[in-house]
Amino acid sequence: MLDSGAECENAFSPLLGCLRAVMCSSVRATVTVRLSDIQNMKIQNSMLLSAALVAGHMAAAHAQTVDPVASMEEKVARLDAFFATKPKLLYKFVNQDYSPTGASYKIKRMRIKTAGYDVVKTDSLVSPYTAYIMLDQTATTSNDPCGKMRISSIVAGWATSTEALASQDKDECFPLQTAADYVDPVRLDFAFQKNQWVLRRVTRIKHAMPDGLLSAVWLDVQSDNAVPVTDPDGQLFNSPWKAALQ
Repeated sequence: MLDSGAECENAFSPLLGCLRAVMCSSVRATVTVRLSDIQNMKIQNSMLLSAALVAGHMAAAHAQTVDPVASMEEKVARLDAFFATKPKLLYKFVNQDYSPTGASYKIKRMRIKTAGYDVVKTDSLVSPYTAYIMLDQTATTSNDPCGKMRISSIVAGWATSTEALASQDKDECFPLQTAADYVDPVRLDFAFQKNQWVLRRVTRIKHAMPDGLLSAVWLDVQSDNAVPVTDPDGQLFNSPWKAALQ
């Protein structure tokens, strides 16, 4: 005589087999889904890690490694040393109807000194610091008297830079043209970007307008009729001005 439990198992064996199959299939599906979830999480984590590494490299590339105050102090010192040489500047005016080339070139002997500076911290991520340097132009002389072009009785310089440069060392061409107590304040505005100071504006304070000659040589921009000197000899002559502001 068979055990009742055995009879029950034999009787329901097809049903039990079906249940086992369903349960196994469900387990396999669950495992497959979970494995898929894990793989997706790994991919997402890998992408997040890669993005974090890229961001980290970019941040490191733009990390501040230069002391903005010390850098500005060095710039002021270079300017002081340069101004002590009583530098000369070749400048160019355009739209000069009396000139056969449409331009007038002159050389100006500059008397400038620094008169103060400051560095200010900002909330900007692009320019975390700004700064300014004040300059005092105390006297200027130009080699006009030796110029070949004239407007009526007024000497108007030369039609080419080559002619103007030929008279750069003649003292008689540079008479004093400004009063002894003359002061023309000029402000240089800077922004600190990517570990260096970038000049943004050159302004004549009394006139609330750009300084045409200094803007032309330091910013390479036109201001009214004053434009940058572009010929090789002229750029070489003015190169100490650019070096002084590096």
